[in-house]
Amino acid sequence: MVVIFLDESGDLGFEKPGSSKKFVVTLLVCDSNDTAVQIRKAVGRTIKNKLSGKGNRNRQQELKGSHTESKILEYFFKQLPTSGFGLYAVVLNKDRVLGHLRDKQGRKNFIIFSPSL
Repeated sequence: MVVIFLDESGDLGFEKPGSSKKFVVTLLVCDSNDTAVQIRKAVGRTIKNKLSGKGNRNRQQELKGSHTESKILEYFFKQLPTSGFGLYAVVLNKDRVLGHLRDKQGRKNFIIFSPSL
């Protein structure tokens, strides 16, 4: 059984102050349920051992690539299985989107999520 994890980063706004420059969709595709379990354990182990600390009431529950120290990310990478998964990303550089596709109606023309995928 293939297991897929999906995450997005950024927003679909164009003109608003604070809008991101890019919109990213990332997929982690695991070849088997066993690989997915190993990756979940790597995440849990990293959060438990490196982020939450004993007695810390403000436990961090999520790994954030852009906000996590490199030594913690290195620890996490060492916990991952060496094979059985692939990482894929689609990056939309919003500066390159044509003007007529930037408004609400235009976004409906190029952002289509199909339940059949």
